[in-house]
Parts: sequence; C-alpha cells; structure tokens
Amino acid sequence: MKKLTYVAGLTALGLALQANAALVLDPTVTAGFLPGSSGIDPGNDLPNSPPAIRFGQLAVTQDGVVEFFYTGNEAGYANTIHVDGTSYTAAPNFMPPDTSIGSLDVTAGTFVDFGFCTSGGASVGAFGLCASNDSAASLIAQFNFQASPGDEPGYRSIGYRALSSYDPASGLSNAAVSTYAPNSTLDSPLWAIFWDDSGAGNDDDYDDFIAVARFTPHGATPVDVSEPLTLALLGSGLFGIGAMRRRVKG
Repeated sequence: MKKLTYVAGLTALGLALQANAALVLDPTVTAGFLPGSSGIDPGNDLPNSPPAIRFGQLAVTQDGVVEFFYTGNEAGYANTIHVDGTSYTAAPNFMPPDTSIGSLDVTAGTFVDFGFCTSGGASVGAFGLCASNDSAASLIAQFNFQASPGDEPGYRSIGYRALSSYDPASGLSNAAVSTYAPNSTLDSPLWAIFWDDSGAGNDDDYDDFIAVARFTPHGATPVDVSEPLTLALLGSGLFGIGAMRRRVKG
C-alpha cells in the first residue's frame, strides 16, 4: 500500500510537470528588425483574432514532439508551411476541426524546424519567398525588406501568440478570445502562428496562413491541460507524496 501511494503521488506530480513542458519564444532575433511596422492587424479574418502578436523564434526546452494544426487562411497568393522539409498547402477557410498537418521530433536547446513560403511578392536575396523559424537571417531579411524607399518594415514575417488551451476538434477559430495567453507570455506548450506573406502594400494582416503548434514531451499523451487542472494535478502529486511520508513515519 505504501508503494502504491508513493507511485500514485509521483505519477500525478509527473503529469503536472509534463503539462507545463513548453516551447519558449526567443525574441533575440527582433533586435535585427527595423523599427516601425505600424498598422499590424493580427489574424484579421480569423473570427476571434488576438489583440496582439509577438515576433521571435520558437525554441525547444525539452525533448519531445511538436505537432502542427492548420486553422485557415485568407490570401491571394498560394502559401505553404514547411515542417521538417515537407510542405503543406493551406485551404481558404477557418472552419473547424483544425487538421493535423505534420509533426517533428525536437531536441532541447534547438529552434523548431518549420517556416512558410508564398507564391507572390518580391524575392528577398538568398531566402526567396520563404522565412524559417530556425533561420534568424531569413526572418530579419524578410521583415526588413523594402520594395521601395520609405516602405514600412514588416514586409513578410511570422507572428506568434501563446495559447492557454487548445482543442483541434473545435478549432482555434471557435475558441474564446480569452484562450490567447497574455501578450507577455513567452513560455507555453501551445502557440498560435500567424504568417503574413506581404500582400499588397504590406497589408500586415497576418491571416495568410494561421496554424497552431502543440508540444508534447516524449512518453506523454497530447492533452489539453488548462492551468486549473495543472494545479489540481500538482496538488494531487504533493498530497500523494505527503500521504506516503505519513505512512512511513507511522
């Protein structure tokens, strides 16, 4: 009985810690972005668009798997997301459920290997029509590109917003706006991703391809664990360990 109580306590505690395993948005790359980029309208055609987005690179804090889900797009150009070398094409709607569009194994201390490409607009140096999360140079070059002198920066870029919960069956477009974590949040296992392909006159609407990235540690089952449930699991784990200690002393 003592052993079972101990195992139950550690299992619950382990689940709580796994629920907090995360991706970190590293904003270091934004130091190379030109200042400005006013008029950003994130997720413009998404029914529940976020009030703001952030820029940076998604970095891995723990070995695991990142799965990508397609939410929708509104764009005149053809846009694709590439995940670990494989490209996936967008479909022009925001209707749930969100579709799984690939996954990849990730290693702690690395940037997630994904990015976007588009079919139109200006080609930017060696990076062409693409920007990649794991290539700071591509993110800086695409963001800073100015087709004409005086154009605002933010020509082509990837925006992010952390999520507090996510259910692919109901889809991101069906979630409450409160599902978006505070804009200050940089650490989360769930991220909404917003691609802006430049469009006409740098429209900066970030709805040209919208996806969600979900991180799962190796050996764990992907679940939607909200903060109250996480705290409950953590409490259960501590309770189990406490009960084990009392039994040992008795």
